[in-house]
Amino acid sequence: EILKGLKSKNGVVLNENFNTTVAFKEIEPKIAFSNEGIILPAVNDKRISFKSLNVKKVNVKVKKVFENNTTQFLQNFVFKGNGNVFNYGLQGDFYKIGDVLFEKDYDLNNIKNKWIQTEIELGSLVDYKGFFIVELSFNKDGIDYTFPEGVENWQQYSFFENNGKIGKVILLSDMGILAQKTKDQYLVTVTNVAKNSVVKGAKVKAITYNNQVIEEKTTNENGEVTFDGKDKIFYIISELGDEKSILKLSD
Repeated sequence: EILKGLKSKNGVVLNENFNTTVAFKEIEPKIAFSNEGIILPAVNDKRISFKSLNVKKVNVKVKKVFENNTTQFLQNFVFKGNGNVFNYGLQGDFYKIGDVLFEKDYDLNNIKNKWIQTEIELGSLVDYKGFFIVELSFNKDGIDYTFPEGVENWQQYSFFENNGKIGKVILLSDMGILAQKTKDQYLVTVTNVAKNSVVKGAKVKAITYNNQVIEEKTTNENGEVTFDGKDKIFYIISELGDEKSILKLSD
């Protein structure tokens, strides 16, 4: 409703109230993780945050990569964005390197055409050893949206395949690794991401593509170690007590 007395830019005044019905276009359903980081520190209490738009229900699946299969996993996985979480080969062969820990549908507090922030607590499902994969998805029963007239079934199927799922790898740790490549070496710094400080006394290993430890050192007062053989290093592991972090150099 537009109330009388409203003046246009040309100076014309509305003499009486005006009523009409306005239809707003529906926005396609979407889900997205709230951040792209893979390290989930203890201060987060094992919570995964994501945002959704016109989604009423999501399916959450959590997978564990067995610790002794870390190298094999890193050989096949890409971390950027969704990476290749939903790659056919990785999905089909995942039983060789890990297992599904948990799968459940969650109802969301959806508000039409508005982004909604949601947190899911993983709790005792995950521990502090190795990588986990979190997958979120929705289907036609979980959306607050009506496809436009004329959209065929195959097009709807394609929409859900391309837009109805997201996935990311997480590593539960307070420890982060930075690696700076110099002419002849890698300078590696281990930090505590929760306290924003360096980590002294951490054991750091340089591992090759074929799963061989080629160097092992302990961080100094500045949380640093240096590694030679930079062209052979595939990834780096740092450990201190129950804390562990992993950095794949090619990503």
